[in-house]
Amino acid sequence: MGMFLLLAMLFGGYYLVKNLLAVPDVEVPEVEGLVLEKAEEKLDEAGLNYSKTFKHHETVEEDHVISQDPAAGSKVKKSREVVLEISKGREIIKVPEVTNIPPQREASLILKQHKLEFQIEEEFNSKVEAGYVIRQDPPRPGGTAIPGGMR
Repeated sequence: MGMFLLLAMLFGGYYLVKNLLAVPDVEVPEVEGLVLEKAEEKLDEAGLNYSKTFKHHETVEEDHVISQDPAAGSKVKKSREVVLEISKGREIIKVPEVTNIPPQREASLILKQHKLEFQIEEEFNSKVEAGYVIRQDPPRPGGTAIPGGMR
């Protein structure tokens, strides 16, 4: 009788560990390119947790998944965290106003500080002292916002 009880306890312990405490493997679904809400639904359905980081992206629309880690198709333990990188859309950069800034080299420094590419064209203007910026494009006073890819 004691031997039977010992075997029953061993079998019961083995069953408990194997079936109740073991975490099943699941396949990571493909969520790259999906809108965030749909990606979250797919990960929830697979029993996976997720975390999100956000960054600007030139081609991936705002609130869409840029990348995921681990990759789609990977086998992982249920409840594993999948790291999602989410697009904030194209970066918008404010172009500073540089007309009438003395001298032209100071205007160039301001544009370089904003990491903007620019082209200088010199021309004569009887109303403006040499070396000053006469006009800029984009021309809005106070600056204008442009997509980051247009630097």
